[in-house]
Amino acid sequence: MNQHLRDACNEFSDRTASLTMLNLSGRGIGSAGMKKLRESCTHPRPSKVVTRPEKPYRSPLVCLWLESNYLYPRAAEDLVQLIAVSPSLRHLHLAHNSIGNEGAKVLAQSNSFSQLQVCNMSDNEIGPQGIREIASALSRPDCVLRTLVLDSNRVGDDGLEKLLEGLRRNASLKSLDLSYNRITRRGLNAIRDFFRSGENTTLESFQLEDEGNENCLFHFSRCPPPKPGNASQRRRSSCQCDRCQILAEIEFYLSLNHAGRHSFQNLKLSAALWPRILAKSSKQD
Repeated sequence: MNQHLRDACNEFSDRTASLTMLNLSGRGIGSAGMKKLRESCTHPRPSKVVTRPEKPYRSPLVCLWLESNYLYPRAAEDLVQLIAVSPSLRHLHLAHNSIGNEGAKVLAQSNSFSQLQVCNMSDNEIGPQGIREIASALSRPDCVLRTLVLDSNRVGDDGLEKLLEGLRRNASLKSLDLSYNRITRRGLNAIRDFFRSGENTTLESFQLEDEGNENCLFHFSRCPPPKPGNASQRRRSSCQCDRCQILAEIEFYLSLNHAGRHSFQNLKLSAALWPRILAKSSKQD
């Protein structure tokens, strides 16, 4: 057993853990190590001196990093049980673990998912089936998730449409990363229409590509090299290709959300007023 994992398990087992942050990323603990960690929290050693009935043990974890650990889908059940006995856990980082659709389903369907505020599941081979379960979790009224990272998965346009369905009933998420998920022009149009209609007025950041890429993804047409400064924003404002123009529109509607569009949701404001509201918000920032 990895020494870092052994030390953490011993602290949890002895009920002496004061660990609020635990970083086991890159330790190669595998599904067996995940099981050991879960058992140390769900079945701690009994106290040597018992004067009254003991309360169920609760892990003090707030942040947990488990990136690059070869967890695979079979570790998902143990992870869910670990979260269930860690009521203070808010940040969960699971990138590069190949949990797949099945692992995403187990995590998203559990009540434990609703307590998370930040969840990173990038590069986990999650496709439309897993995204459907995540979308369902986002639509639950008790969802408090603010940041969701799903880059480098297999979302595609079909998975994106399912995710947008969940976002229609979500008011907590502020940042979503879908970079490197083969979102085509069809998907970009769906995102633009989604924000244009005002079906979600709380999401403020929606990552769809790498800012370091000087050319349009999937070669819809070539973009000129970016000028100094914010490469992505400057390119989209100057380039006339379809992809960059759609992305510029999406960024505009996200800026409106940041400016507080939800406050005016029930008012019939002229579209001409929004640039003024946006400009005023930018000055205040």
